[in-house]
Amino acid sequence: MKLKFIFVFLLAGIFGYSSYWFYLSINTGVFLEQATKDLSNQGISFEYTDYSVSGFPYRLEVTMENISIRFQNGPLSTQLVADRMEGIVHPWNFSHIIFLPENSVTTFALGSNKQVTLSPEVARISFVSLKDGDYRLSFAMEKVEVNSKFDFPLPSYFETFSTHIRKQPNSETLTSSLLEPRLLEIALDGTFPDNTNFSVATSFRGDEVPNLDRKTLAGWRDKGGTLEIDSFTFQVGEKSYSGSGSFTLDEELKPLGSLGLVGVSNLELLTFFENIGMLGRQEASFLRDFLETLPNQDKESMPLSLSIQGGFLTLGPARMIEVGSIIQE
Repeated sequence: MKLKFIFVFLLAGIFGYSSYWFYLSINTGVFLEQATKDLSNQGISFEYTDYSVSGFPYRLEVTMENISIRFQNGPLSTQLVADRMEGIVHPWNFSHIIFLPENSVTTFALGSNKQVTLSPEVARISFVSLKDGDYRLSFAMEKVEVNSKFDFPLPSYFETFSTHIRKQPNSETLTSSLLEPRLLEIALDGTFPDNTNFSVATSFRGDEVPNLDRKTLAGWRDKGGTLEIDSFTFQVGEKSYSGSGSFTLDEELKPLGSLGLVGVSNLELLTFFENIGMLGRQEASFLRDFLETLPNQDKESMPLSLSIQGGFLTLGPARMIEVGSIIQE
């Protein structure tokens, strides 16, 4: 009798779960339509031409064709397009979704003339929904071709490149008590073909994450808003450079702040900027002559400062390149 009860209980459980899974699969179109509306309310365009559902019994796998996801914030836009993208979720946990785009291209643009496109061979997106609208988002790519139309040079290829975004309240430490609350954290890391790697961890501080328009950015700045470079590392072989800094905006909405570096001398850093094309040979030679007149410029232990002030990027006292307003008139 007891064995019969267990059998009936298991059979009912299997039937109930199967009915639940097929209910979800049949109503996937309704869920996608609602998700499209919810994303649109947050300024995100989400489009696809067709979808199919699979994955029974352990997962719900939704394969969407001809995907386009676009987010616009003032002059800054981000768009991902892919031939196909698979969304994977466990039926008992809808707060964590994995996306696997195929043949994807991601474009970051600032205005109509400046943009960079990332074309990875492999991509994976992880989204975790938290309470009160908070979330964690990770976008990991492998074997990434880069095409840039920005004024400053970027590498043409990454072995790996990842972006991690977290919108979640954090308890502040005593060392950061003078700063505004941490609103949004963005981290980047990447690896080059020669195993050179870098990582950057940043955080937006203020009373709200600003929209990219002149009025909102000015209000964010005036209320003490800053972009903190919490940590920066650049590893070349056994040699490592690191630093941190803080930036805000001046009255013309040009970046204002500095990044302190250790582990590299002024002259080494100047050579680096020359090699990547941010400085011409003649200008670099002039700055090198100037820096060599200053004491201890070849000492790695001497803290350096890359600063932006008055519309110019400077290395210590040496002015290098001009930097414009992040929002054009």
